Amino acid sequence: MSRLENWSVVDYDDSPYLAPELRTTMLQGEIYNDENNRFEDGTFISTSRLLVLNLEEGYGLTLSGTRYILGNMSKEYKNWLKKNNIVLKSTKVI
Repeated sequence: MSRLENWSVVDYDDSPYLAPELRTTMLQGEIYNDENNRFEDGTFISTSRLLVLNLEEGYGLTLSGTRYILGNMSKEYKNWLKKNNIVLKSTKVI
C-alpha cells in the first residue's frame, strides 16, 4: 500500500470567498511504495480530493480510490497546527 511521509492536509481551493466548510482538502507528502508505480520513492506529491482521514488507524482515502498509509506528519505542519491551536481530527467527507 502507498505510504506518505512528512505529510500534511492542505486546501485545494484557495479562493478567499469560499466558506471553509466548502473547501476541498487533499494530502501532500513524500510517497513510498506507490501501488500504481507512478512515482519513485520519496517523490513529493499532492493527492486527489481527500475523502477520509482516519488518524486512529493511520490512513487517508482519496477520491481516486487510493488509500495511503500515513507515516510521520510533516514537522512544519505539526508546528503550524500547534501555533494556530488546531487539533487535527479524523474526518469522513463521503
